[in-house]
Amino acid sequence: MSRRKQKVPSKSAKAGEALPAAVQRFKQAQQLQQQGRLTEAEALYRELLTAAPDAAGPMHFLGLLCMQRGDLVQAESLMAAALEQVRDPLFLSNYGMLHARTGRHARAMELYLEAVDLQPSYAEAWFNLGVSRAEQGDRTQATAAYRKAIAIRPDYTRALFNLLALLHANGEEAEADGIVQKLQRMGAVSGQQGADLALALQRVGGARNLQRAQEILTQSLARTPADLETATVLARLLDETAQHGESLRVYRRLIELQPGRIDLELGLAECLVRNGMLEDARQRLQQLPGKSQDDPAARVILGDISRFEGNFAAALIEYELALSRDPSCVGALHGIAQSRRFDQTDVQFVHRLSDVARRKGSALLRFAEGKVYDDMERYDEAFASFAEANRLRSRSLSYDPAAFTNLVSAIMTKFDALDVGRLAAGGDPSSRPVFILGAPRSGTSLLEQMLVAHPAVARGGELAVLGNLARSGATAKSGQTPAYPDRLDSLTEAEISADAASYLAQTGQFTHPGQTQFVTDKMPTNFLYVGYVLLLFPRATVIHCRRHPADTCLSMYFQSFSASYPFAFDLDHLAAWYRDYRRLMQYWETRFPGRICHVDYEDAVKSPRETLTRVLAHIGLGWDPACAKFHLAPGPVLSASHWQVRQPVYSRSVDRWRHYQKHIPQLLALVEGDSPGTPP
Repeated sequence: MSRRKQKVPSKSAKAGEALPAAVQRFKQAQQLQQQGRLTEAEALYRELLTAAPDAAGPMHFLGLLCMQRGDLVQAESLMAAALEQVRDPLFLSNYGMLHARTGRHARAMELYLEAVDLQPSYAEAWFNLGVSRAEQGDRTQATAAYRKAIAIRPDYTRALFNLLALLHANGEEAEADGIVQKLQRMGAVSGQQGADLALALQRVGGARNLQRAQEILTQSLARTPADLETATVLARLLDETAQHGESLRVYRRLIELQPGRIDLELGLAECLVRNGMLEDARQRLQQLPGKSQDDPAARVILGDISRFEGNFAAALIEYELALSRDPSCVGALHGIAQSRRFDQTDVQFVHRLSDVARRKGSALLRFAEGKVYDDMERYDEAFASFAEANRLRSRSLSYDPAAFTNLVSAIMTKFDALDVGRLAAGGDPSSRPVFILGAPRSGTSLLEQMLVAHPAVARGGELAVLGNLARSGATAKSGQTPAYPDRLDSLTEAEISADAASYLAQTGQFTHPGQTQFVTDKMPTNFLYVGYVLLLFPRATVIHCRRHPADTCLSMYFQSFSASYPFAFDLDHLAAWYRDYRRLMQYWETRFPGRICHVDYEDAVKSPRETLTRVLAHIGLGWDPACAKFHLAPGPVLSASHWQVRQPVYSRSVDRWRHYQKHIPQLLALVEGDSPGTPP
């Protein structure tokens, strides 16, 4: 939908609309549409068209409503018919957006150009023109279009952000920095402008900008709870910052306000997938109207569900269906790359990846391209792809290594001063939690997959529960509790007891009465909270996964992580982060001797049965025959290792760094004085 306020076009008044009552009904229908009350709006538009079948205004906006619902065929018919009545700039721009949505950018650009020819001050049409030019790979003309839009509306935040992205891509850092500063200086805003500013700050990245974006959206939504655009941007921001539970709540509320909107249904389905609720997501997609089920985005989500379930053949079918409708679908191409191994016969596919990645400036497809080259053992080309992917990804993120160093030092200082014995008296005697932690990509997913093959162990996956409790506690009101680790200064036995009870309540969904004795929690970054874990659950199992430092960091560098891991996109940042992670794990081992079970990835793939037997014994379990085929254990795997853990054990990822050693001197420096099998 066009971003300017919609109004009754003066050129489109026909016989039925000329009457004051009809004009009033038309305006009412538009207001209902903007509020998300599509069923009521549709009824009014059809009433107006019954009275005046050639009324261009109701005809166009009914088509726009069909586009919102995902009925693109009906939308195109109605919008084309309206343009036969009048060549209104708003109609042309919205019709162009319909063409762009279905990948017909050449025709979309013709429509946008006609719109700005009729109305040169139409900023939104210039913006849309820039989007399509960028999609076609014409960065120069896209930049010119965005500049036109900003010249007309200097505070056009979405155009500012898109221009910023192009400036970064072209290496024009001085002007890009100026736009970042302009975005950060923008004062209090709300409504559409607030949503656009928050979206821009989100894409610029950095903890401060993400926090400010969330504040802008939350405050705006408190003033106007029915503002769908603001709520949608907030839901996506919450997802980006791994607040998936909150995002799910916002999406459900959005659909209550505006049932039938396909983009919201797809957003909710994606959010359900990220929450591990795969069957719920599948059912929602299957309940969509028939035509909407064939939307490329819906097919990609269905493919992702099958991929996370380990059904890679079904995933590939869904991705191919998406590509049959949109040959440049980024999600589908990335999904295919993650669903199988490639060899030298797959040259055409990698060229296809490269072409779409270049045209769309897609970091995600550069990561996929690197993965395919790595499979093909073309390691220099693979590293070049990964380096470009990380360059593209890191430009919208910021990371302060010194801040993480200070955090680790603060945690150690706080626990040195803590009366652990007194506080642990408030802990829960439950031994149900099994915490699997370490650096990302260190083997946590593999070890969880091995453990959950045992009938007494249930899969929890990567849970944010512990981190949320450590930072704010179970009983405190928002904003009234110091953040972790400062909260430790005033921590009481009662708070320990409440936090432990809350953790057990929130993870109880994974248990199976009469069968489950243990539930895994494999959030890698729980290594920050080992001491806190042992206060809450003195009998809990804590398993620390280790892997060769260079392999660990290189594997992180090869993944398209979320903003939760901002250090992963730069080799120097990775090396600095790893040193602090290792320093903290050494501290935990000294502070709580004998309480951490260390597992080396190299041992797990070389001697899986011996490794698993040792870990089960540490938990208090014996061997079970099902453990022999752990890669067949059911349940979703949402981490980046979803492919690997579904395969029989292999050693291809051991010493993988040797293929890339000339590119990674920062990581090789980590190996000095450290190797797998030595104390952490």
